[in-house]
Amino acid sequence: MGRRWDPGEHVIPGRIATERVAELEETAAQRLGGTVADARQAQQAAIPLGRYGTVDELAAAVVFLLSDAASYITGATLSVDGGMVERSSRRRRRAGH
Repeated sequence: MGRRWDPGEHVIPGRIATERVAELEETAAQRLGGTVADARQAQQAAIPLGRYGTVDELAAAVVFLLSDAASYITGATLSVDGGMVERSSRRRRRAGH
């Protein structure tokens, strides 16, 4: 059942709804003089899917890479980020980088 993790594979998480992210929202709200809800909304607005990922969504990606279903995948980088990497790549291409 499953396979061993290939050290060449990477999972890159974006903003995942965790206690740490909640702490960062509180810090941003204090720094900017707004509410935590405002800080959260601003962060989520920057994500193409418009929300944070869940721990379960991140775990599902890792479980997939460890499963037999991914047995022919090697050296992959999987971004679990709601589209942030793609959006960033498009911006760089438009800017000529």
